[in-house]
Amino acid sequence: MSEETMEQVQQPAEGGQVGAEPVPERRQGVPATQANAPNDPSPDEEEELSWESWIAKQEERVRKLYEAHVSGLKSALEAQKAQRKRVAEQLQETVNQLETLRKQYQEEAARLAFYERASAEGVRHPKLAWYAAQELGAFDEQGRCDFAKLRSHYPELFRRATPVADAGAGAEQGARAARSMNEVIRAATGRRVG
Repeated sequence: MSEETMEQVQQPAEGGQVGAEPVPERRQGVPATQANAPNDPSPDEEEELSWESWIAKQEERVRKLYEAHVSGLKSALEAQKAQRKRVAEQLQETVNQLETLRKQYQEEAARLAFYERASAEGVRHPKLAWYAAQELGAFDEQGRCDFAKLRSHYPELFRRATPVADAGAGAEQGARAARSMNEVIRAATGRRVG
């Protein structure tokens, strides 16, 4: 033994006897058995050491305190999960509504464009022509209607071309100077138009 070790052994212990085993040094607030326990657990202790096993070994009041604290956290977490689920459902419902509105808008815009063009094409009944064009599939990828196809399948939807009404049309007369009504009346009364 070294001289230091010998001196420690021969110094009187707390009991006052020389040669007694030295009393383990105590740290403040830590029991002597834990203060001098090795820091590295044995392999058996390491395998068994888990949160559940540790909390199970604690006093009843510590376990109850822990359970009360954890139950509050769990209920807050569950409430947050439920709120997130509700928000996700509301978001999906809103997305579905927006998609429905987008489709309705596109359909209405296509219908209005059809009606505008239909009047220029001489369609007599634009609404009826719209349904006929949908049934016929007369629309291209951009939503434009093929009015020639529609006219060939449903000619009754279009106005017929009317000839220009002119009383002198077809007569082999030369072009006459246009006379106003005043000139005709004056000529009939014998007045000279000057």
